[in-house]
Amino acid sequence: MLTIGQVIVIWLLAALFIVAGIAHFTFLRHDFAQIVPPLFPHKDDIVLFTGVLEILGGLGLIIPLTSRWAGIALILYLIAVFPANIYGARNHVLVLGRPHPPVWIRLPFQALLIILLWWVTQP
Repeated sequence: MLTIGQVIVIWLLAALFIVAGIAHFTFLRHDFAQIVPPLFPHKDDIVLFTGVLEILGGLGLIIPLTSRWAGIALILYLIAVFPANIYGARNHVLVLGRPHPPVWIRLPFQALLIILLWWVTQP
């Protein structure tokens, strides 16, 4: 049984991932494509695919039957996309007209998301 704090956090995380996922299809689509490392072709397709993953993951968090697996999937997702954040920071890629956040800011934020996802979805 989740505590009220966990319920609030799960809904906030769901909203965060759903909004971020939608951004992959709208105003941030081009910026997100710029942080995909050159090793990966079809950057726009990757951005759209990861947007779908974020939306599905966010929705999965709020469905009790899928919450546990959505949490695991989103944790793996955050780990998998971190190299793009490193690339964006090291190459001063602009996001919303500003330099990509430095790794020393981004890493603790992603670690916090991982910890929160684990806390609210794992028994």
